[in-house]
Amino acid sequence: MKRFAFLRLGDWFIKHASVIASALIVMLSERTLYAPELLATMVFSVAFFAYTFGLNYYVERDVDSLVGKNRVAGVGRIEATVLFGFLTAVMIGVPLAAGNHAALAIAVFSWLMSTCYSVKPFYWKARPVISVVSQAVFLAVPQLWFFVVLAHLGGLTRILYLSVWLFLLTAKGATIHQILDYANDRDTNLQTFAVRYGMQAAVVLTDAVVFALFALALAGLACFDYPLNAIVFLLVAFSNPRYRRAQTQR
Repeated sequence: MKRFAFLRLGDWFIKHASVIASALIVMLSERTLYAPELLATMVFSVAFFAYTFGLNYYVERDVDSLVGKNRVAGVGRIEATVLFGFLTAVMIGVPLAAGNHAALAIAVFSWLMSTCYSVKPFYWKARPVISVVSQAVFLAVPQLWFFVVLAHLGGLTRILYLSVWLFLLTAKGATIHQILDYANDRDTNLQTFAVRYGMQAAVVLTDAVVFALFALALAGLACFDYPLNAIVFLLVAFSNPRYRRAQTQR
């Protein structure tokens, strides 16, 4: 299993857990356990995140090795092709098995988006603005997929609220990651938002997202009924990762 550490379970497990939390909020609000839909979403989410994170590490293995971060040792091209092909088959196969065309469209879109993020000539990761936006969209995709599978579910306000939460959560993680990786990205000429526009701009953007998440937590008190609104408030407020401005001064 150590050979497949580049799939980065530790990096995306919290993101996967956030998607599950979002689904649980919906089920609590509806007072219904959507077990098959939740299971399908979990399988899709695991395959999606493993493909997205793993592909990025594999594609950048040579560049990462220049700064001592090569995590893809011992994995050949054929083995990687089979692995990513399997993850793709799972992503596409789940909605096909369910016969849900809307969910299939989201699965294909998410696969294309993940591929374009890491693979040239697209390589969205090196595009300062779209790199942050696409990373933020990544976390909202499985949650949107869950809502689409529940085609009969109403409550647009609830859906939009949870989508904004996951979008902001990932956007903040993306900017903090770019701040902490600023020196390596600059040395390898990776034009992230922080490298292109400067550390101060990245700090300002991160601070804005921090305040937006806390404001969203307060808004949750009005978007959900008691006692669920209190649960949502605490979840959104405490999901805001601890952010120290001192980190940006390195």
